[in-house]
Amino acid sequence: MSNFKNQNSVFSWVAPTTSADGSPLTDLAGYQIQVGTAAGVYNKTVPLPIETSCKVSALGLADGTYFCVVEAIDAAGNVSTPSNEITFTLDSSAPAAPTGFTIS
Repeated sequence: MSNFKNQNSVFSWVAPTTSADGSPLTDLAGYQIQVGTAAGVYNKTVPLPIETSCKVSALGLADGTYFCVVEAIDAAGNVSTPSNEITFTLDSSAPAAPTGFTIS
């Protein structure tokens, strides 16, 4: 079942506090969202600043169904393993206007 969203929808996540080896994370530099049109297959990478949210519009996507993960990046350029994958359908098209509107 698809999760319908529009360009104003917001991705959000929780920042990591440790490195993969369990030591405290002191050099978090940003994030990247990996985007694709099939589960586990990502063909677009969108770098993001240190904030833990971004609008869907920041990804520059057309209407369609997408699969995404977010990854953390440290100052050395090391990339974390991906987050859980989310799926959504972007629908920016408004319905046609109703017709036959009357009052009696």
